[in-house]
Amino acid sequence: MESSNILSHPGSIPGASTLKIGSLFSGIGGFELGFESTGRFETAWQVECDSYANKVLAKHWPNVRRHDDVRTWPKKDTEPVDVLMGGFPCQDVSTAGTKKGLKGERSGLFFEIIRIAGILRPRFICLENVAALATSRGGLNRVLGHLTDAGYDCEWEVISAKSVGAWHERRRMFIIATRNVADPSSQRCQETVVRLPEQGRATGSEVLLPKDNRTRQTPPWQRVSDPASY
Repeated sequence: MESSNILSHPGSIPGASTLKIGSLFSGIGGFELGFESTGRFETAWQVECDSYANKVLAKHWPNVRRHDDVRTWPKKDTEPVDVLMGGFPCQDVSTAGTKKGLKGERSGLFFEIIRIAGILRPRFICLENVAALATSRGGLNRVLGHLTDAGYDCEWEVISAKSVGAWHERRRMFIIATRNVADPSSQRCQETVVRLPEQGRATGSEVLLPKDNRTRQTPPWQRVSDPASY
């Protein structure tokens, strides 16, 4: 499985120089700002429930369509996008939170991403959450399982803020899922609880881990609990 490179792909419109992005859990637009700074992305719409954050979004993206609830999105006239992105709520995943994982009311909104992706079928899905997502309670195995179940290959890695010049740690999990040509119905997520390493790639049939660059012919949600065994 080759590493995905979103910037190497043309836009959804032939000859277009930009890719359209749809933002879920937009906050004040940090994801959009980063993507648009490359010159290759254009924000089509944003979904955010917080009223103050929506005022910030309206100031910086005055011409972008906004909605206030991921549970009632998309609409019949929602514009298709190349990239669906979002940092879904971390309160139930964080070590300082409820530790309910994706069973929690807030972090469980991740499944709205899967629902929306099933309707819009974007070519890429980019997600962010706390590093604790990789723990057994966090639910990374379920995230990867449902993404591959929906027909996407995944890459994930924990990146620290200090790695990009900040003066603090702030470790965050980033996931890039690339739509594959396989029939999504051929994959079925199994709800087991495992701890995954903080970096790797996964398809519906194999997992590539960075430790020794070996490929295991086992879906990520069926792996053993100790990453050191890889």
